[in-house]
Amino acid sequence: MSFVGGGDILDHQLEASGTYTIIVRDYSLSNAGTFNISFLKIPGTVSSETDPDGGPISSGQNRSGVVDVSSDLDAYRFYGKVGDRIIVTAVSVSGLLNTYIVLYPPGGGAAEAMSFVGGGDILDHQLEASGIYTIVVRDYNLLNTGDYNVTLLKIPGPVSSAGDRDGGVLRSSDTLYGTIHTTSDVDAYLFYGNEGERAIITSVTSSGDLNTYIVLYPPGGGAGEATSFVGGGDILDHQLESTGLYTIVIRDYGIENVGEYDVSLTKIPSTSPPGVYGMSPADGSTICSGPGVFQWDALAEATGYDLYFGQNVLEPLEPLAVDLTTPSFPFPAMEANTIYYWYVVAHTPQGDVQSPYIWFYVTLCEGDLTLVTPNGGETWGVGEAVEVEWANASGDAGTYVRVLLYAWGGTFEYWAARRTPNDGYFAFFVPPEAPASDFYRVRIQAYDDPGYRDASDDWFSITRPALLVTTPDRGDVWTTDEIATVQWESNDPGVGDYVRVGLHRGAEFWGWMALHTENDGAFAWIVPHDLPEASNYKVRVQSYDDNGVRDFSRKFSIERKPLVLTSPLRSEAWPAGTVQTVEWQSNDPAVGDYVRIWLHQGSACDWIVKKTENDGAYDLIVPDVAAASNYKIRVQSWQDNDLRDFSPRFRIHAAR
Repeated sequence: MSFVGGGDILDHQLEASGTYTIIVRDYSLSNAGTFNISFLKIPGTVSSETDPDGGPISSGQNRSGVVDVSSDLDAYRFYGKVGDRIIVTAVSVSGLLNTYIVLYPPGGGAAEAMSFVGGGDILDHQLEASGIYTIVVRDYNLLNTGDYNVTLLKIPGPVSSAGDRDGGVLRSSDTLYGTIHTTSDVDAYLFYGNEGERAIITSVTSSGDLNTYIVLYPPGGGAGEATSFVGGGDILDHQLESTGLYTIVIRDYGIENVGEYDVSLTKIPSTSPPGVYGMSPADGSTICSGPGVFQWDALAEATGYDLYFGQNVLEPLEPLAVDLTTPSFPFPAMEANTIYYWYVVAHTPQGDVQSPYIWFYVTLCEGDLTLVTPNGGETWGVGEAVEVEWANASGDAGTYVRVLLYAWGGTFEYWAARRTPNDGYFAFFVPPEAPASDFYRVRIQAYDDPGYRDASDDWFSITRPALLVTTPDRGDVWTTDEIATVQWESNDPGVGDYVRVGLHRGAEFWGWMALHTENDGAFAWIVPHDLPEASNYKVRVQSYDDNGVRDFSRKFSIERKPLVLTSPLRSEAWPAGTVQTVEWQSNDPAVGDYVRIWLHQGSACDWIVKKTENDGAYDLIVPDVAAASNYKIRVQSWQDNDLRDFSPRFRIHAAR
């Protein structure tokens, strides 16, 4: 429960698996009013159609968001390793929002770190675990709303991004120029240093109200080793305490202003220590898809190199090659219109030397395989039929292609077609498992050459409709006389509290399964025994209040149960000593030519007939048994005991 005295937040690690219930009430049961409620599960979905803020965030990236209502919790995810240092800034840019940052570890544990009590715009922390971390941004008191910017920097990690290219590698006597674009912006520069060397770093504002502040972080993710003086400072003069790759962080002192600046490094002595230099592809570069080579300057005394590569958002970079004897390695297959990351670890007798993280962008330069649509800016709805079009006039992609729908950062992938003719057109239904997001692309690639591909030039959106039928799905099979469950999502308050559920067979409307049932996402139904077998059934769910708000399931099949007992009916009354007829349907040759019939009362049972023709009816004299309302008839195959059916409960009473 939230804290005693009433409380607006509950932060808890679940102790069981299953469906939980959240109850919201007035603390003292004395007041009434409206309220907002927000829910975040870790691990779990971090955004929705109505609140798209959040999602993957990479090191060096600035993102923006909105705390729409006072209860709003925006969550951003990244992969981190134990010992990494992360710096997260989240700054309000409009409204009365008092940003507060909470960091949750992988696996659902309690918050690992948070910005200071009273609200805080920065969190500087060394990670205690490896896996996917979650950053939660909210209003400190859960009272106010507003817009904000959020930035992540991970050490070691990328220091720039496609949206903020400031940062990079400095050598002694170098001067670079940068911009604090948003109040949360944190720019980082790298240099190799040796223990005992002196580093003099200057950073001076050249435009805007920026008050430059310098923090120097050591190799290995430790806390800041030195800073310019409190209140902001343009110079840091420090003797290095470690050997390796240092990180200089430049930001506004109060995290409240923006502007342009320059940054310079003077190191004494000025010689460059051993390091991995001359990396290609270079940081922030654009390369063509197709053959190519990673390469870097050879490091004296290096005994081998490990090359790490990947997309680096929600998963670690994995070894692409280990113990290389030369400073180069061929490109793997890479997707066009995609950002990749890489770094190198050089092994030397004195210890390992790690390179900076490098990111680059892959574009399609050769061949004419081109995705035409969707190409950015479109909106698709879950469950809708959509079209993918492409061009390949030369036909060099081959006879067949593959079609992939994917979300940014690898958070969702769906093969719409693993093999389809290279005819320039493919249609499919947007899968119900696709989460709402503004960051989707489609990729078309040659079936025989995964490296020959093209993707949407920009992101497009997928939304979830007001009503979405999720079950039955394509290929599902319902069996007559058994319970089937219809499931749906209701994503809009306009749907209302109640829905109708109908059944269609092709163009024919069979009838209503429910004229008025609660809009709770599920409806259980006994499939009538007389429904004909077919593979073109659909279920319709529609708003009770608005007939225009509706959705249909995908096509599914209905099959007849092998044996269906049709008489006696539920609650039917049979007088003892009278002649009554047991009736059934036999819908499968496997039932055979003969059946057995039993009479059950609770767990007790007795034979009516051990063998009779499977002709659908049997007349019996109702035995003189104790009057009761919990009798059942069982009919089962004479040759296969597993093929059977029971009647509903009925009553036997004394003859009058």
